[in-house]
Amino acid sequence: AAAAQPHEHNAPGAGATTQTPSGMGGASGGQASGARPPAPTGPSSGLPGVVSAPCGVRTTKPATDRCTGPVLPTCPPVPDLLCVTSVSGIPFEYVMNSGWVVKGAGGLYVVKNRSARKQNFTPAVAGAVARFISNMASIGMPVEAILTGGSYYCRCISHTNTLSNHSFGDAIDVAGIRWRSPTGSRETIVHNYANPGERAILRRINACLRLSFANVIDYHRTDHRDHFHCDTNRGKGRYPKGSTSVVFIKEALNKIMGLGIPETTAYDAATAKGLRDFSGRTADELSNTATLNKVLDDLFARVARG
Repeated sequence: AAAAQPHEHNAPGAGATTQTPSGMGGASGGQASGARPPAPTGPSSGLPGVVSAPCGVRTTKPATDRCTGPVLPTCPPVPDLLCVTSVSGIPFEYVMNSGWVVKGAGGLYVVKNRSARKQNFTPAVAGAVARFISNMASIGMPVEAILTGGSYYCRCISHTNTLSNHSFGDAIDVAGIRWRSPTGSRETIVHNYANPGERAILRRINACLRLSFANVIDYHRTDHRDHFHCDTNRGKGRYPKGSTSVVFIKEALNKIMGLGIPETTAYDAATAKGLRDFSGRTADELSNTATLNKVLDDLFARVARG
């Protein structure tokens, strides 16, 4: 598999969302309204719309890349790993090699031919990708291809001795989207996060990813300004007060509510008040993880719709 990008973390486990708001797929499942019919089921995945073959990893091996040691952690077997050609008819193209973009007057642009690549991940990730594609279609943002930086890869989180979620087949890096029916740029890539017009589109993509995956790391971190890291938190659901969630919650509240909350990773009083004002929920209600996740689904769905 192509090497994934560094520096994601494994968010602590918390209750997954249990309700899908506004017709969009939530982090724990659901099917968006208005989505295209699924593609034919792959020969081995057992998931509608996922064209794949089994390629499970049956042995253990030490992780060497990006690990601090001296005792190296061991990447476990991933017997349910899939080699995925497409999800919901949408292919993956690997683009994180050097020289695939150039700088132009308005930002960075894709210039290098890209080849379709199989991605390796678990059925849980395949399901999350399908929800993302469906959610994007439901808000009028149909995807032609997912530009990716890689998926399964036995390695550590950079500068640690802790296995990355990529080592479990539980992650995919999304560098951008090629649009099915473009009205502007042919592609939108995370590299252009600082451009206001591109940021508005990336914010909507970010929100759709968060409705589909438990954990997303985005452009707020200096080491993720060329891709979104997306994982399912290995089935433990979204951790709503984790740093990677909170920083986007603040961006979302600022956009929708017109607030000026500093976009830091701290779940602070201003963030809590913003969520109370947005949702009409009390502090006691929002102290419940499941309730808070429902509110976040609603917030992210609002952002996704633009």
